Amino acid sequence: TADHPYSSKWYSWPLMIRAIFFWVDGNARIYLMGNPVMWWLSSLAVIMLVLLLVFENSSVERVGVILLLGYILNLLPFIGINRVMFLYHYLTALLFAMLILVYLIDREPRRAQFLSGLVILALISFVFFAPLSYGLNLSSTAYQLRTWLPSWK
Repeated sequence: TADHPYSSKWYSWPLMIRAIFFWVDGNARIYLMGNPVMWWLSSLAVIMLVLLLVFENSSVERVGVILLLGYILNLLPFIGINRVMFLYHYLTALLFAMLILVYLIDREPRRAQFLSGLVILALISFVFFAPLSYGLNLSSTAYQLRTWLPSWK
């Protein structure tokens, strides 16, 4: 029955709606949040794999089914929990989501271009959000640019 300002429900984790705010010192802050590019694309990949299984079942190899089961089995225990939970409870399921993303990219004929684009976007996103992860000083404007969702503040 306890509550916490940075707690979140299991169904919000794939969208990284609520980051965890750990520390502030002047214009420096530390957040626990993921790389939005990787996080959101991996969530989209899970949805795409489910749709592939529903509409083109024969095109999904066994490894895709195993990865999806791993994702579901790591998320499923949290559905019935009523205590305070946080974004970090999703990290194991996130690993499966990212593996699903790589699995889907590997199925593409132009996988090298997809993978190159993904790596570039992930690196840009990492550099952009690093000040929030490492407690680097940010101006008010730079902080506002990095808090894309109101719940990240």
